[in-house]
Amino acid sequence: MFRLIPLLVVSVLLSAAVALAAGPSQYESNVAAWKPHGSVNGLEYKMALNPVLFATDKPKASFNKLWDALSASASKNGFLLTKSEKGKVRLRMRSYYDTDNLALRDAGFVVRITTNYKKDGSVKEGRRLTVKTSGKDPAFILGTSLVPVGIKGEIAAEDHPYLDAQGNMGTRLEKSVNIRGDENTFGELDRPRLQQFSRFVPALTKSGLAADTILKAVNVCTYSAKMGSVDLAGVEAEIAFEAWTASWGGEPIALEISFSVDDQDYYSIPKVVAAGNEFYRKVLMQGLGHMKLPDGGKFSGSKLKMLRDMQ
Repeated sequence: MFRLIPLLVVSVLLSAAVALAAGPSQYESNVAAWKPHGSVNGLEYKMALNPVLFATDKPKASFNKLWDALSASASKNGFLLTKSEKGKVRLRMRSYYDTDNLALRDAGFVVRITTNYKKDGSVKEGRRLTVKTSGKDPAFILGTSLVPVGIKGEIAAEDHPYLDAQGNMGTRLEKSVNIRGDENTFGELDRPRLQQFSRFVPALTKSGLAADTILKAVNVCTYSAKMGSVDLAGVEAEIAFEAWTASWGGEPIALEISFSVDDQDYYSIPKVVAAGNEFYRKVLMQGLGHMKLPDGGKFSGSKLKMLRDMQ
């Protein structure tokens, strides 16, 4: 009996030492680093697939084939998927605005206009302006106010987890405001000046650029569909596919699968984050590894530089 007590003490001390050596998880580190600066409302995981898997003349069939592969991988790993009854393919043009030397991006901002299109190629009414803070420290990303002036907007912040080259989970924090308007709200968008956007989102003045700085647009055509959902520790995460082309009907230049959790307090959902990490690692990165874009890790961040390099 007297021998058991020291052994028990040693065992407890060893367990404590192992726990200390392991340190906090990525999630715990995120909470500690982000919470002092503001709320985070969700997370979105993305994986770049080989664009040859998408056919612009058969977008729905291409997405259904990807869904079947995803379902098979999910089933092998014990995840339950629910397919959407519609899975409607949406056609949108996204225009990213910056200077030639990407001064906005380097200052921690992304400016984007989204235009919706009908199947016949005509433009739908309405446009959406998105302004993001990203690529900087949490104090800047979460602490920069994106509250719009003179118009309503939806603000959210989310984590974009990814796997690094060593197979460890990394993190990419972003905050955004989405503002809806009509074709006249944001003015002429061929060669807009910064003030056309900063008058709605004054935070853009923190970029250091003059109000009359002319911005250049990089346009991309997108085909996307909300395909269904996956249960992550009791919370439904939406699964979507998206393909990019330089022009309508052109060769695909990017293909992506994503799943996201919205309208949740990131700081109180550790089980959801853990389930998301497992789904991402096992079902996507491992189960669909044969479909992955070669060197896709570089693609998982901002695509703006990639688009600029292609022009």
